[in-house]
This record gives sequence, structure tokens and C-alpha cells, in this order.
Amino acid sequence: MKRDSNYVGAAIARLRVEQNMTQEEVALEFEKRGIDISRQVVANIECGRRSASDKQVYHFAILYGVSVESLYTRSPKRGN
Repeated sequence: MKRDSNYVGAAIARLRVEQNMTQEEVALEFEKRGIDISRQVVANIECGRRSASDKQVYHFAILYGVSVESLYTRSPKRGN
């Protein structure tokens, strides 16, 4: 079931695919950085089963090299 409160899931999924990363690779990258976001959390945010917290949105933006604001639009632009 999609929730109206998950505004960034599609952008996060699109950026992950554009960077040729798996959900597991994303989770491992977060783990290396000391950030507790598991593969299951990534999957749930991407498919709309879970909303991303402000902190999670921030970390996704840093990981993908985009601004936080761009995750809330249809076409995230690279380069904060």
C-alpha cells in the first residue's frame, strides 16, 4: 500500500538504479559511514511501505550527490 507521506521513495529508487547500485550495496555504503539504514529499510522506502525520516533523506541525498530538495521533485539534479 502506497502512503501519501512517502515523497522521496521513487527518486531514491531512480537514483540508485542510475548509479548501478543494488539495495544491498546502498545499505553497505551506509554501514561503512556508520549510518543505520538496512537493505530492508531502503526497499521499504523505495516501494512506499515506509516513509523516510528527515535524517534518512539527508543521508540519501549525500550518498547520491544531490540536494535534499531535489529528492522531493520528479527529476533529482546532481551536485548539491
